[in-house]
Amino acid sequence: MADGATCIITEEAGHASDVARRALHDGAELIIAVGGDGTVNEVLNGFFDQGALINPQAELGLVMTGTGSDVQRSLWTAHDIESVIARLAMPAAQAIDIGCCEIEGRTHSVVRYFLNVATLGMSGEVARLVNQSRFIKRFGPRLTYLIPSMMAGLTYRNKDIHVQIDDHPTMRACINSIAICNARYFGGGMMIAPDADMQDGFLDVVTIGDVNAVEMALQLPRVYRGTHLSHRKVAHQRARRISLRMDDNLVAAMNVDGEYFDVRTLTCAIMPQALKIRGV
Repeated sequence: MADGATCIITEEAGHASDVARRALHDGAELIIAVGGDGTVNEVLNGFFDQGALINPQAELGLVMTGTGSDVQRSLWTAHDIESVIARLAMPAAQAIDIGCCEIEGRTHSVVRYFLNVATLGMSGEVARLVNQSRFIKRFGPRLTYLIPSMMAGLTYRNKDIHVQIDDHPTMRACINSIAICNARYFGGGMMIAPDADMQDGFLDVVTIGDVNAVEMALQLPRVYRGTHLSHRKVAHQRARRISLRMDDNLVAAMNVDGEYFDVRTLTCAIMPQALKIRGV
């Protein structure tokens, strides 16, 4: 371990955010997250306090080891530890965009920041199933999300939501899922937003409309390849801000970088070039 570095093993949900936030307040300039997409998301949220970056010059280092590794795919980070360490030691860091979600749920409201993708609908239900089962993660990244996707498709009912993108008029739609993407991948390798760029200052919004379970199952291979945007029930838009409200004050499942939330209303916005990362 480098001189002056401290290694901390997290013990429970939220611990990584607390550790990162405390270290940044104490003057740390580089926080290295070792883990999966959920761990990275927790550390990312620790860079913020009361709605603002604690130290805009601080950097986030990435050593990806988790189940989904969608952040790793989107950033093209190295897989072998020697290459990762070599990149972490390089002085240059990249500035990337961050997504910010203001979530109003069944019992509370929360602000969450994300590197990768925030999704609502059936994809959020899949995140709930994955997080509930430790056993399923033994099957590897693709099956970890593919099996719950098939399970959720058997019982999930599409949702009526109200959507406003930037300053455009609010529209009502029946959807299966809506993905608000800073990056290209989610769900253990599904290329949900093939044109997303983490440095372009925009969110890519991919809406899967009123599809049934059979249609969804047939289209999954196209989602993995990133060729689904041409489907007649899939829409793709770019936005700086998007607001969603459930019809009749109902609740939908939401997945933010692999973590589950229940949602009644949601606003997501892009924060251009907000975070410096190292190790990619």
